[in-house]
Amino acid sequence: MPFKSKEDKDKYMKKYNQKTVNQRVLRNRARQKAISEGKASVGDGTHVDHKIPLSKGGGSGDGNTRVVKAKTNREKYNKITICVTCNCDPCSCGKKSKKSKKKKET
Repeated sequence: MPFKSKEDKDKYMKKYNQKTVNQRVLRNRARQKAISEGKASVGDGTHVDHKIPLSKGGGSGDGNTRVVKAKTNREKYNKITICVTCNCDPCSCGKKSKKSKKKKET
């Protein structure tokens, strides 16, 4: 990304780094809260997943976090997943989420 001046680059980097640090702090706080509540423990192979990712505007409240296996969370990355059969979180109801198919118009 070309910058016109060093000041422009410094301003951009400061803003970018601040956003990244803030998200990391929120993730760490969510993890510590899950550990203190007994939902997770250190070294158990789980992550605290945000149903609506922080990068998509989600928060770290109880309604937006859940403890899932690390592999599941890495596969999800920053996607929003909702069960289409009952409109809930697929991990809580046990059903697999399905993608809705569009009907072909004839």
